[in-house]
Amino acid sequence: MIKGQKNSFEIEVPPQTKHLAQIRNFIKEVIKAESSLDAEKLDALQLCVTEAASNSMAALKNIKSKEPILVRLDLFSNRTEVEIRDYGRGFDVAKFLSQFPDKKETAKKMAKQKMKEKGMGLPLICALSDKYEIKSSTKGTSIRLTILN
Repeated sequence: MIKGQKNSFEIEVPPQTKHLAQIRNFIKEVIKAESSLDAEKLDALQLCVTEAASNSMAALKNIKSKEPILVRLDLFSNRTEVEIRDYGRGFDVAKFLSQFPDKKETAKKMAKQKMKEKGMGLPLICALSDKYEIKSSTKGTSIRLTILN
């Protein structure tokens, strides 16, 4: 693969938790077939994507939406980028991120507070990804994360 060029793959799933395994399998199969990402980074990527998709599913369930969740995987020679997008009501990203000013602090807070299983998704994404971007509005949320190869 030439640096900068990408291969893109997408899957849309209904907003039901029974489809989380389908998303994990999609990520695993594409990475194994198309990328040199190592097993540890693949595990981190799958965890991040599962957490983001689970959050999207919960948000859509709360508003009784049947809109699908999109997972887009972009493979570059030096990194893997994933976008998880839903069409829910969104949330206050700035307020959330203000709790976690940097990745090291995120990991420390998670360890100290021993956060409950629920509510760990976005802090885990912040801590495990090499880069992340969260956009949210009343028309939905998009989480884009990067894992370096």
